[in-house]
Amino acid sequence: MSLQNLHTVFEKTQAACSEVSLTSIPNLPQKFKDDYAKLIVEDTSFSRNDRIVWGRDGSAELWSRGKRTRIYVPSVGFFIAWHLVPLYRELISYRTILSTLLEAHGKALSEIEEPDCVPYIEATTSLSQAEKGYLKKFVTDGSWWGKGRQISRAQDFFESPLMQCARLTQETQSEIARITKQLSENPTLLDSLNGVATKPLFISSKRPCQLIIYGAPGTGKSWRIKNDTKGMSVIRTTFHPDSDYSTFVGAYKPSMEDDDFKTVVMTGEIGSAGNITKKDGLVTKKRIVYSFRSQAFLDAYVAAWRNCAAYLAATDEDSSKKATQFLVIEEINRGNCAQIFGDIFQLLDREDDGYSSYAINADNDLGKFVADSFKGDAVKGIPALDLTGVDMGDRDITPNEIASGDKLLLPPNLYIWATMNTSDQSLFPIDSAFKRRWAWKYIPISNANKNYSIKVGSDKYDWWTFLDKANTLVESFTESEDKKLGYFFCKADNIGVISLEQFVGKVVFYLWNGVFKDTGFDDEVFDDGKGGKLYFKTFFNDNGDPNPESVKQFMKNLGIGAAASTAGNAGDADGGATTEPPAGSAENTEGQGQ
Repeated sequence: MSLQNLHTVFEKTQAACSEVSLTSIPNLPQKFKDDYAKLIVEDTSFSRNDRIVWGRDGSAELWSRGKRTRIYVPSVGFFIAWHLVPLYRELISYRTILSTLLEAHGKALSEIEEPDCVPYIEATTSLSQAEKGYLKKFVTDGSWWGKGRQISRAQDFFESPLMQCARLTQETQSEIARITKQLSENPTLLDSLNGVATKPLFISSKRPCQLIIYGAPGTGKSWRIKNDTKGMSVIRTTFHPDSDYSTFVGAYKPSMEDDDFKTVVMTGEIGSAGNITKKDGLVTKKRIVYSFRSQAFLDAYVAAWRNCAAYLAATDEDSSKKATQFLVIEEINRGNCAQIFGDIFQLLDREDDGYSSYAINADNDLGKFVADSFKGDAVKGIPALDLTGVDMGDRDITPNEIASGDKLLLPPNLYIWATMNTSDQSLFPIDSAFKRRWAWKYIPISNANKNYSIKVGSDKYDWWTFLDKANTLVESFTESEDKKLGYFFCKADNIGVISLEQFVGKVVFYLWNGVFKDTGFDDEVFDDGKGGKLYFKTFFNDNGDPNPESVKQFMKNLGIGAAASTAGNAGDADGGATTEPPAGSAENTEGQGQ
């Protein structure tokens, strides 16, 4: 018997309990009800009750022995108890090992103060150093595991930590601790809830179902999504002015396939251009057919429901992460969202349990595709969709309507996240009704501390110093942050250097053609130092190569001096430079404006 970190078990169990929702618990199986009713009659050594009456909603009315008083336990209490079993078992393991150690020295738990157990723990050779550390914390720090009663009280020492873990405070709810013990000690009873008990489809309850990450170009929006979705299933698409419902959801499209019959010819075959060349044998004709082709949204929708079904049937701890499905939309405001989403827009209203508030009717073609996708394929080893255990709450929809494709409803494990450059807001305005269905996460411009530098001839200029000065200039001309540059506007090489060619080709081009083009270039920051102006063409020599002197003059006008000479110091830059933004997560975004 080995010991786990009890505090870690406590936190994991608490997270599981917190995800149990009154809106999504399934009905208790009849076998469980029958077995439990039988158990409490037989379990005279522990249970305080000898009779149970089941309510139609799965709640239980327990009659206590002798006193004839009643305790009411809602059906959700049994599922909370199911989640508490791992913590209960670990508590019992700790107490059992501690008791065994003391008995070897002729001591009993009831005869010794708990902190006085430490020398006996240190003296044992049957535990690893880590396990000794855990056991010493167990007897000296009750806050580490939610202690309430003395460990020597075998019958109920576990009640307080279980109640703290489940965050249950009402006296009646202490019955759940006793239910947990009964489930743990009766494998048949415990197994009857496996696959039925509610399991959270969210890794983090703070992760918004729909999220738009926005900010200036180069602030690392796409990287943040990539980082936050690492290890999970992701389907990615990009909106553009020609995007519409058919390219986002799906539509009938033509394709070529072999005809059903062949023609016998003496000499001839169909060439690549469709012509017949001489060759004896059979000729198979091609024909154009139309079939429904799914796009990013429908692919993610089908995958999410399949992942949901697989999750409900899984028993491994990592199944929730595997079930999560992301649909990532890059540049969401570069497309006409109202046109692209169509009636799917209605599904973006989500309830607290993650499901869409309202289902929509699927049109015949889309519904047939969904139904065919959920039927499975025995040849390919793809099972049919099984949504047994999915509880739609009080929604007027059944799992069968989802599996048949008649209704569309977003499941709680489908997350739709998008990026938006604030500098592109003018492409397609997003109306307020669409906006309020999304959480919004602003990514400010900040110093990522990668020590990037711009190499101009033999000189280097600090990248962040340039950004700070340039963005101040941009704001003075535009009175807006939309056109500012983020730290990752340019991608440095593996030693953190931005080349002259990249700086002129990306940064100067963007500033002169996207920001400064309407300024008139009257400000002294555009002086070329020779009585003229720094126009875009002056950043290039006659042969088309970048002109380093113009870049140096621009840096001088901004008040930026060269940081160091690169002559003989090519290794001065940070050799560990990467292109990752500073640490941060989109999961903690709060509020979805629903």
